[in-house]
Amino acid sequence: MADSDGTWYDGLIDEWDKEHRARAIENGQVVVAMRMRGHSADDFDYDPRYEPYIRRLGLLPFVLQFKRHASPVNHAALTALVDRWRPETHSFHLPCGEMTMTLQDMAMISGLPINGQAVTGRVSVGNWRERTADLIGVQPEGPQEGKTDTAKVRHSWLKLVRGNTNPCPQDANDVVVQQYARAYLWYVLTKVVFSDATGNSALWMFLEPLNNWDTQYSWGSAALAYLYRQLDLACRRNGGTSSLSGFVWSLSVWMWERIPVGRPDLKNPLMANPRGNHDGLHDDDPYRRPTLAYYWEQVTVYTGSSHVRYKCYMNELDTLTAEQVHWLPYVEDRDFDLNEMCTRDSHLWRARCPMICFFAVEWHFVDRVARQFGKRQGIPIEESKEEMLSLHRFDRRNNQDISDWANKHRAWIEIWNQRDTLVQSENRPHNQSAYQKYQVWYADRYWLKLKPGWTHEEWSELVSEDPETAEGYHTFNTAVRDTRGAHVDYAPMHDEMGRELLLCVNDANVALSHPPGGALSERTLRSTMEKFKKRFHKMATMLSCHGAQSSDVYAPGSRAARANKRRYVQNEEDIEEEVNEEEPAHQEEPTHHDEHEYDATHQEDHEYDVDAPQPSQVTQPTQGNARSKKGKAIAKTPDQKGRKKIWNTQFHSPEYPHQFMPAGMQRYKSNIDAEAEEASEEEEHEASEEEEHTLADIVKRGRKK
Repeated sequence: MADSDGTWYDGLIDEWDKEHRARAIENGQVVVAMRMRGHSADDFDYDPRYEPYIRRLGLLPFVLQFKRHASPVNHAALTALVDRWRPETHSFHLPCGEMTMTLQDMAMISGLPINGQAVTGRVSVGNWRERTADLIGVQPEGPQEGKTDTAKVRHSWLKLVRGNTNPCPQDANDVVVQQYARAYLWYVLTKVVFSDATGNSALWMFLEPLNNWDTQYSWGSAALAYLYRQLDLACRRNGGTSSLSGFVWSLSVWMWERIPVGRPDLKNPLMANPRGNHDGLHDDDPYRRPTLAYYWEQVTVYTGSSHVRYKCYMNELDTLTAEQVHWLPYVEDRDFDLNEMCTRDSHLWRARCPMICFFAVEWHFVDRVARQFGKRQGIPIEESKEEMLSLHRFDRRNNQDISDWANKHRAWIEIWNQRDTLVQSENRPHNQSAYQKYQVWYADRYWLKLKPGWTHEEWSELVSEDPETAEGYHTFNTAVRDTRGAHVDYAPMHDEMGRELLLCVNDANVALSHPPGGALSERTLRSTMEKFKKRFHKMATMLSCHGAQSSDVYAPGSRAARANKRRYVQNEEDIEEEVNEEEPAHQEEPTHHDEHEYDATHQEDHEYDVDAPQPSQVTQPTQGNARSKKGKAIAKTPDQKGRKKIWNTQFHSPEYPHQFMPAGMQRYKSNIDAEAEEASEEEEHEASEEEEHTLADIVKRGRKK
């Protein structure tokens, strides 16, 4: 990503970065939420007769989760996370540091085995239909005339021939049961874990490993490698129909466990059988117990405009701190017994090794996320950019001439086979000082925020040198904080506030370094206070509600919004009644309150606000008052009737800053100022005429004398 000088961060690869969604966001392009591909497979009936074969493969804990409907995913939140993914490091780049889904997360969430052979082999499509018939008992039809043979079948066809409409016969022999079991596993694996870009097809190559029930594959590492590859592609997609494939469900649970952005509400975390297993059968079987994902079985995922929520989550991730992250979620007691498969291969969780899934070879850079294991984070090893680019050129679409990926990737498979020796040796616990050193290195090499603070040029336009001039702020308000129908972008504001406060701290340290009592010390302190004054004025302007009625900010349909609306309506009615009760006599001169009293009354005026802007809320467009052709507001609304009373009791003070008033009060003040100026001109004119008459009388009297 280019910095302010146009140079590139050393840790990024230009070829990937120029297409990255983060670059599009930086350039002001419209980026929309992605669609997350299939993450549920309960529409294909499960038969208990399949269980012995599924158990032999080591897939029983995984399969039992998807007998039921999986919890929904938050498309907007996951998209905001995808925007942070970096193919160079296989990690999400967040302001608080790098995070990624590791083999530990895959095992704890899915129950897929980590230890085993790499999931790869021959993918020859020459006789794939005949081979499919041998394995599931039915042969797919050939492609239509003029269509390309894609070596995959539709999920709808698989359900038709081996699913709910054609279940396994009750009197089926062992061979037929095995064929149905393979068809079921093929469906679940390709629907949930290895989904393609369409989300509705089963690739032939994932059926072949189901041939031998006793071959132990590392399905967990294959699932993670495939997910990494899909993230590598998705973070560089920016079309209106962009999507993310792979094991999206596991990524969703991972995000809920570790990051408090888009996290759903738990309906009933303990459910009815907290110490049992998935279906209440075989309570003593440790491989029928649930995985950690069972905790999120029943949730309420937030709904609403995906565009608005996506923008909210983007801002929230830009302001995420290390204190908000749940670095060690798996040390907690979840009040249910965990499946043994979740921790069986824990000795491999910290292996820094290549993970393989047929064509995809993706590095497990566990040394970049040592804090996720409670370990001391050092400066990670960086792989060659040329090697990373080379590995990512191997894909299924552009390498169809390769029929044996096991042979093609044999060098990487040999490294995977040494995984026990590649486990990280760093066992020192997390150290904050070491982590801060890592963050300094990390911030210098990578782009951490998608919505950083504005440039110095934009700051200079924010508030002009003359505090009474609002031109700069108007530019800022219309260009940056246009809130019509969208959520306020508070992440840049948050970022710039931090920078300005840090500058204040630095200036204060310099000023305090001079010996007290001297002339130089006094001059430095006065100069520093002048700087503080300007910076605080800018920050106060940034944080004001000017430009949007704060009463317009609420979450539509929420309980708080309804309550706030009732209070707002009642407030308006009270104002109208008070105004109607007032006599049309001469009003008393408004009393000037203490500055602190103005702050209090200003807060009372906004007591019906929902601390705007809030995460996951919508900033409604500000409804302007109806106006006549001459531009004057049409009166007779309760708000306009009560505006004079509000002005007299709350804002009528020369000490109250004009730019911090609500927009309505600013307009009212402008009208008052205009009327006062007109009255002053009339008084001056009358005084001038009176002076002329006086002079004329004097002249007449002199002539008479």
